[in-house]
Amino acid sequence: MYIITQKAIVNMTVASALIFSSGVQSQESDVNWVIGTSVGHKSQELQQLLDAKLSFHMAGVTAKVTYNDFFGSINYANSLSDADVGEEGEIGTASRTDADITVGWSASPSVTLFGGYKTGETKIDFRVRESVLEDIDDPSARSSFTDSFKESGIFIGVGYNIFMDDAGQLSLNIAYAEMDADNKLIATIDEDQDDDGDIDIDFDDFSGTYSGDVSGYSAAAIWSVSVGENMIYQASFRYNRYVQSIDDTVQGQPFKFDVDERFIEMGMGLMYVF
Repeated sequence: MYIITQKAIVNMTVASALIFSSGVQSQESDVNWVIGTSVGHKSQELQQLLDAKLSFHMAGVTAKVTYNDFFGSINYANSLSDADVGEEGEIGTASRTDADITVGWSASPSVTLFGGYKTGETKIDFRVRESVLEDIDDPSARSSFTDSFKESGIFIGVGYNIFMDDAGQLSLNIAYAEMDADNKLIATIDEDQDDDGDIDIDFDDFSGTYSGDVSGYSAAAIWSVSVGENMIYQASFRYNRYVQSIDDTVQGQPFKFDVDERFIEMGMGLMYVF
């Protein structure tokens, strides 16, 4: 027979940067270990680069430890298959990876404070459409290229837990992140011009490695409920909104550029407490 206590549930509260979990106290011990796996859907929007959202099917694993009112976790997720990319001048596929290390403290049964380090990367393999290559009529034109967007940095946050007896626990969480970005880009071969005939520089005109400062917030809700001895089921929703500021030189001219990035993620998983 298993026992769910408020202290055990709160002590298990961290699944990723914002996705928290509840726990089942499997034995009389101040230390609990948790392993779990999850699947879900994640969309990514890069307004200044892509016309459409990227859509990923994700799979993840997590490992956690709790000691009294303190906890820590390591989480990793990867796209199960490549997402399709369709732009005016290019088509291609994209992949996504995410990882984080989180530590925290249960200030009370209802309030949790946490922080940690996270990193995520999206890679897009582009292929220039044949119609574009034919219009350019340049044998040396690049027919394929790869862009990558990596962000890494620290985050801090707070969570509020609502206990619902046999219906489990609902956790509401919000966090703020400050990260560094490394963008490895190849400029597209099509160029837009303004009314004066000058080239209108956009994000897809960058070529090289560009660094940026990223800041933003995440908000999440997760429902956790015991489904068997030492086993927990979770369903989650998370929203991330970041702004990346790039201050660099493009085509020999100083250039400042902001990149808006949004993620929406829904998932479910199982965790085992021992």
